[in-house]
Amino acid sequence: LKMPEKTVIRTRRFMQNPLLHRRQMVVEVTHTATRAPTRREIRDRVAELYHITNKDTIVLTGFKTHFGGGFTSGFCRVYDDLKHLQKVEAKFVQCRMGLAKRVERSRKQIKMQKNRALKQWGTKKTT
Repeated sequence: LKMPEKTVIRTRRFMQNPLLHRRQMVVEVTHTATRAPTRREIRDRVAELYHITNKDTIVLTGFKTHFGGGFTSGFCRVYDDLKHLQKVEAKFVQCRMGLAKRVERSRKQIKMQKNRALKQWGTKKTT
C-alpha cells in the first residue's frame, strides 16, 4: 500500500535521548480527503525522512485521529539499534512489531507462579 499523495507528515518536539539510545518525536499526519495512513506507511515515511536503514528500530505509539478526520498525531521512537530497542521497549510492543514471541500461558499457571513467589520469604523472588 502506498500512502496517498495528499498526505503530509511533520515531526515536532524532536529530542535526542542518549540514555536510552534513541531519538523521539511527535508525528503529525495531515490526510485531508483520504483515509488515515497505516502504521507501516507512517514508519516508511519516517524512515525516509530521517534516513533510517533498519525500519524495525522505529516504534510508533499512541496514534489518534482527531474528531472530524483529516489529522492524526502520535509518538515515534527511533532506536540506535535493535539491541537497545529490545532492552528498553515493553514486551507487548515487541510482540506487536514481530520482534518477540508471546508466551502462551493459562490463567491458572500465571496465578500459581504469582502465589509461589509470594510464599518465598527472605530470598529473591522468581518471575
